[in-house]
Order: sequence, then structure tokens, then C-alpha cells
Amino acid sequence: MKVSISFFIILSISLVSLAKETQPSVLLIPQWHLSPGVNTKTSSEHLPQEKNQLAIYDKLISLIDAGKIKTIIVEGCEGEITHGYKENFNGWALSDIEALPSEKMKPIMTHIGLKIEAKYRDKVRVLCGDNLDLIKKNQLAYSDIRGLFGFKARLEDYKNQPDKKADYLEIIKEVLHLPKTTTEKDTIFSLNKALKESLNEFKNYIKKRNDSLLKVAKTTHESSVIIIGALHTKDLESKLKTNHIAVEVVNLEGMLGDEEKLIEALEATLSH
Repeated sequence: MKVSISFFIILSISLVSLAKETQPSVLLIPQWHLSPGVNTKTSSEHLPQEKNQLAIYDKLISLIDAGKIKTIIVEGCEGEITHGYKENFNGWALSDIEALPSEKMKPIMTHIGLKIEAKYRDKVRVLCGDNLDLIKKNQLAYSDIRGLFGFKARLEDYKNQPDKKADYLEIIKEVLHLPKTTTEKDTIFSLNKALKESLNEFKNYIKKRNDSLLKVAKTTHESSVIIIGALHTKDLESKLKTNHIAVEVVNLEGMLGDEEKLIEALEATLSH
């Protein structure tokens, strides 16, 4: 039986089109996440992250209800968030949220993965893409950055107040384990060096955590959403593309971020 060349051309085009239609993709949504130490269950204080967190919740609800996604990958945890999950975030356990009527879940300020699992249960998979050990190291590096940057800011504030500036220089020497005889110039040099090292360490942990998120994303065989801190976005987007995973970054309202501002300010200061 003879088969025309045009048949094979049409078949090839159809297979390519089908592959494109069924290829999993990732919607990458940066978030201004809550501080782990904030207990929102006992405090009704308005949080600056609220607008962004609610925007993300609404976006996920619209995608899930439209049948566009069934898998969400989140930061801050390992494994999978499913019924019986015990980890507590911001004072809330999954069981606390599951006990609430659906309409009362939205305003709760806690891990977005808990809220989605409580609302949809088995209809949606909530996968944790993070590494707990790397999270702790990442947080310690960020804490170091905040402390050292605070010293640098105080030196600038007191540049015209010699006595106060001298006091801070002595504190910096103690923190960095420098000899008391270290000159002001060398103390500032050492402070900047420590800041650069802490910043590089912080960025490296971000990249390593992104590797964990990528690994989880590669296990899914359907389109998904990744919710991640804004500082992860560029590197994770690049990693997804390098692994031939189609990705779209969507920034929602309220995305400001404490960490991003501090890192940007630090990089600008150290570049001078």
C-alpha cells in the first residue's frame, strides 16, 4: 500500500502540535511571604503582606475552579501537604483551617499551601518543593546580613558624631573578632567584606533551594503553579527554562517584600 509523503507531513505536524498542547508548564508566582515567627492566630494585627497573600489566594482559586491546574508547589516545607499534615505555620495547623467554613479560610494569614489543601483536599495536590536544612541556613545568612547592614547604616548615620561612631566601631570589632588596634578604615573594610560573604552565602542557599523546587517540578506531568519568594524568581525561572519547562512569571498586587528591599539596598551600597 502506497502512503503519500503529504500524509507523513500532516502526521508529523499533528504530533508536534499535540506535544505542545500536552507539555506541562509552570506558572511562577512571586510572593511576599509572612515571617515564620509571626503568630496570626493570636493576633488580628494588619500585616503588610496581606494584600499580596489575598491576591495569590484569589488567583489560585480562579485557576483551580476553571480546571486549569491540579498541582501547586510551595516553599517552606518538604513532602506533601495532605490530610493529617502536622506542620504548623504562623500558629495555624491544617486541621485548624479544615474545621472552618470555606468562606472563612480566605482572610487567614498563613502558609498558602495549608489554605488550598483545606479548601480542596484531594482535588488538588499541594507539593512542598523546599529543603528544611537549607531554609534554616538561608535564614541564618539573612539574619547575619540584617545585623551587619545595621552596623553599616549606623556608621553612616553617625558620620558627623565622632563619639557615637567610635562606639559602633568598637562593637563592630568585637562582632568581627578584630584586634582593638584595628583602624577605622580597616574595620569598615572588614565589615564590607563580611557583608559580601554573607550576601554570597545567602544567594547560594537561594539557588540550592531552587534546585529542590526544580526537582519537584520535574516530577509533575501536568501544568502547575509554583509560589515562591521574589528573590528566588530569576534563578528558578532560568533553571526551569534550561530544563525545557515552559514558564510564565506573574506578579500580583501587593508584591513589595522586606528581603528584596534589603538585598537591593545592600548591593547598591557595596557596589560603590
